[in-house]
Amino acid sequence: MAKDPAVLFYTSDFISGTLTMSYEQKGKYIVLLCLQHQQGYLNYEDMMNICLTYDERIFSKFIKNDDGFYYNLRMKEESDRRKKYSDSRRDNRKNICKSHDEHMETETETINVNKDKKNKKEYTEDFDKFWTAYPNKKDKIAAFKSWKKINIPLETILTAIIKQIDWRRNANGEFRPEWKNPATWLNNGSWDDELKTGGNNGTAKSFKANSYRVNNNNRELDPKVADECDKITAKYFPSEKATNGNT
Repeated sequence: MAKDPAVLFYTSDFISGTLTMSYEQKGKYIVLLCLQHQQGYLNYEDMMNICLTYDERIFSKFIKNDDGFYYNLRMKEESDRRKKYSDSRRDNRKNICKSHDEHMETETETINVNKDKKNKKEYTEDFDKFWTAYPNKKDKIAAFKSWKKINIPLETILTAIIKQIDWRRNANGEFRPEWKNPATWLNNGSWDDELKTGGNNGTAKSFKANSYRVNNNNRELDPKVADECDKITAKYFPSEKATNGNT
């Protein structure tokens, strides 16, 4: 396993512990600490290669063990603590997923896989039909969250959308508000909105079923959704006959 590239370094402790050192001594000292972190221990040659001459102030920061190797006690403790923490995290991941080593080579890959799973949304068939039918397609994820909170038959939703599309098409100069954000439309229960039309006794005018096959932006709808809307239209507007072409 590759050497851990990082270790906790307490800057305030380093500053206070080197106040009486020159900048040159501080530079040599920090290089020796880094070298110890990478190697584990320093030999006399390592010390002299960095210091060039014996420097009591620098050497006093290191302990010489029985084998003649030098080490800074604080760096050793922090390196050991870091290694134990990393080993613990790795063991925890293995316990959670036995196939960790086979499928996830690095922590970065693990994070990416988890993000992909989190961002993936399994939309339901009914929601897809709603989304295809609703003219204002914004914030699909938020809309799906709102969809899951309601318990309204798809037929009711599509019927309301049909009526509201036709209400806007037959405005005849009357004011019609913009389509709401789909999540807002669902949260507000807008399928029950009263569609007031001047001279029409507060209800939307009837329309031919096939007029719904093209939405506000002149984009053809999914045939399955259009067919479903035709069935609903035939049920609620029996006087209107569906035709093969758009009206």
